[in-house]
Amino acid sequence: MRALGGYMLLGRLQAVTAISLFTVVSMFIPPFSYLLSGVPAGLIILRKGPVYGMQVLLVCLLAVVLFVAVIGVNPQVAFAFALGIWVPVYICCSILRQTHSQGWLVFAAGSIAAVCVLVLHWLIADVPAWWQQWMELWINNAFPEGGGEQYQDILVQAAPAMNAIMAGAIASSLIVTSLLSRWWQSLLFNPGGFRSEFYALRLPGAVIFLSLVGIILLFSSGEQQGSAGLDILVVVIFMYLFQGLASVHRIVNAKKLPQVWLVVMYLLLIIMPQAILIVACLGLVDSWINREINSSNDNDQP
Repeated sequence: MRALGGYMLLGRLQAVTAISLFTVVSMFIPPFSYLLSGVPAGLIILRKGPVYGMQVLLVCLLAVVLFVAVIGVNPQVAFAFALGIWVPVYICCSILRQTHSQGWLVFAAGSIAAVCVLVLHWLIADVPAWWQQWMELWINNAFPEGGGEQYQDILVQAAPAMNAIMAGAIASSLIVTSLLSRWWQSLLFNPGGFRSEFYALRLPGAVIFLSLVGIILLFSSGEQQGSAGLDILVVVIFMYLFQGLASVHRIVNAKKLPQVWLVVMYLLLIIMPQAILIVACLGLVDSWINREINSSNDNDQP
């Protein structure tokens, strides 16, 4: 990682070469697109600044467009990568570089996911039906000769929740990608700095307004599944999830507890999705306690 990071930071040509190559590779393994394409881009933005990063990404876009055109792939794929990965990563990493606060990074990623939710609900009248059509199309492509009928009932049940799942995936992918970029930068130039910054992760008070928007939209839609309000509240849960993770890491470090506590926590998050709510509640409690402490300190000052 050090050698690759050092090579990318030698100059614009090296950065363009590495990011373009990783982006092309990520097109063939979509589950890792954010990591392979976004993390190197985030490192450049965090280390060299937004202007330098914008110049590099524009040249990368040109290089990727030319490559996909040569191999016969629709160039729109390259623009989709730029719009779906590079632009949000650019925003999040620029904010992290400016504020030096991972809390504001998480808020920025959650806000981007919330905006995507609102835009989709604004453009499409029936979002669950739209997702069901897309999933039916995917099944028809996966089973061109039939045999996918057994998945129809699953589609009907999953469609109302798909937008919330995607909103949470967008927020968490953006956060993880930006945090990995920050960790990479710390590995190269400030060993141990990422840990200290992560322990200090606390969401800004502005998150409460995002929560209120979700609650208002949820009640105005009759609390129905698949509503914009529920989707936004899912995004808020994922935001507090990362504050909860930071809180647990901080407590384990402060109390000198065995690292097995962290292993158990991550295993539970993998095998039991309900654990996300538990850790998110820990993050919410941590945020509330921190706000009360800050309020008390302000009142104690003459």
